Amino acid sequence: MGMDIRLRDSFTGAGAKVLANGQLVVGTLANSDTSVQTMGTANTPVSFFPPVNSQKFIITDILLYANKNVGVNDATVTIYESTDGPATATQSKILLQTEMVKQTSRDLIGLNLAVSSGSWLNGVTDDDDIFATIMGYYSPN
Repeated sequence: MGMDIRLRDSFTGAGAKVLANGQLVVGTLANSDTSVQTMGTANTPVSFFPPVNSQKFIITDILLYANKNVGVNDATVTIYESTDGPATATQSKILLQTEMVKQTSRDLIGLNLAVSSGSWLNGVTDDDDIFATIMGYYSPN
């Protein structure tokens, strides 16, 4: 015979979730969406994810690869929020800025970065080409 047990946060009152298969959710509540973009022209922004009403985007993984076209001075890659629109150079908040050497990769996994509600998730590099994959999910505010 089973017992009816509820786990609740004493401050927020939020309850733990148990999935249909009996799995207790202790991590993310959604599967990741994927956006793959090539930053193929220096100083030309690309957009990864648009804003969704009353939700924020949670970044779980960022995968970057600098191909053979990156010059000897490396490539600066910036992943940022923008409230001005998709593929705009206006950076409301920088989420990641890193240098990439030619033919190297940088994989940031297991992240939990929130993009502000109402913001586009964009990226730009000062050299070419950077292949970028960003994964994450939308979450209610």
